[in-house]
Amino acid sequence: MNDTPGRGQLARKLAIVTAVVATGFLGGWSALGITGGVVLATALGSGVAVPVFSSEATPACHRRRRWHHPG
Repeated sequence: MNDTPGRGQLARKLAIVTAVVATGFLGGWSALGITGGVVLATALGSGVAVPVFSSEATPACHRRRRWHHPG
């Protein structure tokens, strides 16, 4: 089975959102009960899904490294 680039990219994005939702649910559930877990998971999942699935490519913050020749 060939994995097209768009399909792999979508799978990575879904994995990110799923991991955040699951972590939020488990954290909220242990702290506030099942209702708190659902509310926290929904809030975190919505907040993360917007930048993950946005169509604009925003570069990550990279510092420029100066390379010094050792000679």
